[in-house]
Amino acid sequence: MRTLLFPRRVYHLVIAGLAFLFASTLPHRIEHFDDPWCAEQAYWLLKDGHVRSELFRGLNFWEDRLYVFHKAFVYAQAPVLWAFNFSVVGAKTTPLLFGLAGLGLLLRYFRGRGEAQALAAALYLGCGTLMLFGFDNRPETMVAAFGFASFLVLSRERLPAGRLALAGALAGLAALTHLNGLIYVAAGGLWLLMQRGWRPALGFGAAGGLTSGLYFLDALLDGRLDRLVYQFVHDPVTAANQHLASKLAVMAGYHKTFLHSEGESFLTALGLFALLVLALRPATRPSLSPALRYLLLLLGLFWLLTKSNTAYYYLLFVPFIVVVVAEAVLAAAPCLVPWQRRAVLVLLALYPVGAGLRAYHLLRENRTYPDTEAENARLAAYMPERGAKIIAPIDFFFGQMPNYRIRSLSYFYYADALQRHGPLPLPTFFDLAARDTVRYVVTDQRSESMVHRIPATAPARVGPYRRVFQDAWHSVYALDEVRLRDQLVPAAP
Repeated sequence: MRTLLFPRRVYHLVIAGLAFLFASTLPHRIEHFDDPWCAEQAYWLLKDGHVRSELFRGLNFWEDRLYVFHKAFVYAQAPVLWAFNFSVVGAKTTPLLFGLAGLGLLLRYFRGRGEAQALAAALYLGCGTLMLFGFDNRPETMVAAFGFASFLVLSRERLPAGRLALAGALAGLAALTHLNGLIYVAAGGLWLLMQRGWRPALGFGAAGGLTSGLYFLDALLDGRLDRLVYQFVHDPVTAANQHLASKLAVMAGYHKTFLHSEGESFLTALGLFALLVLALRPATRPSLSPALRYLLLLLGLFWLLTKSNTAYYYLLFVPFIVVVVAEAVLAAAPCLVPWQRRAVLVLLALYPVGAGLRAYHLLRENRTYPDTEAENARLAAYMPERGAKIIAPIDFFFGQMPNYRIRSLSYFYYADALQRHGPLPLPTFFDLAARDTVRYVVTDQRSESMVHRIPATAPARVGPYRRVFQDAWHSVYALDEVRLRDQLVPAAP
């Protein structure tokens, strides 16, 4: 392989080192909110034949049926979770598989161009956002894989009707995985309109629209489109963004999506500075390539669509940024003057530092909290009554869902937010739990958790509940039935 930037051995060493860094962060990876949340949906899909939630019983009729969720992701994840016995590792495996699929698609895009493949692999594996959310139970790696697969088909010279339909269906699958994937349907249609005219755009849009329209199929079959609309409008994640002021604030802060941390900022900075260095001379100035046009469409469409500037949405753009940077740098390489060459090489050499920083933070985080399933089993030892109603952190799902009737502390967190009042006072919270005959309450002191917070300094007795266990992360309160009877039944005169 003749190379223009680095010797072949350097590429191989960098790729191997980045792959090792990524792999080193996987053992004992702590769980995050979406790990149990999406896993529970797959759990009930396999158990009941439809998606619902007990962890959020009482919120938006989710205990009956869920119609607004990451549909293709949950359907794809269900057999994987079953194979892994609904473990934390099982929950994180599906995103990992689609992250690897994204790498495979990049290599396919650059097929026959050895240095481009090597550079793309290094840029992709060195993205710290992928290192974190490529092993986190969210759908973005799956969305990005389908979206990039759609573009891969569109980038072919010949586009007969079958390929157009395939590209549209792949973009529609991205939307079916997460509604943010609609940007690939819209971007593909507009890209075709500019590149090839309205007929191909119409064919692509029809295939994409029909595939993404499957999102409504379950509600249509149940005759509950009204329930789907209700759940979408009242979803705690989207409700706050349905006001003009909130939407404008998100649009004003759009740049944060690309600069949250070292995970995003290193690839963003590399792309911007590399293109700037190349643009300073006409001989190396990047052209408005098909990939760059498509990326610009994605960026504009997502700016209009997005409900938040969360870090994991950056993954939707990563394959396209990698393609634009690799194509531009390698196309300009033969024409670089010495100062440009040095600048580009320094930028590329510094890029893996971001992955190193992200790996360091992940390894440190992995050592911060105890293993989820082992900790849940330890807490369960203080709750001997199986089948009892309990309130617990959402990750108590892992290993314990069949043993209790669990409502999550996150339910109360979202209920507080939707009703726009502050957190329930401690006595009120425990009084509601007692009226619902909740047998045990497990608190959560971890800083990253979206939970109704019961402070570690809470009294050992609150109403009819008595604390039977406490450590740095959790407390367990058990219902004292004698005290409850005394509280509910007036004393004899």
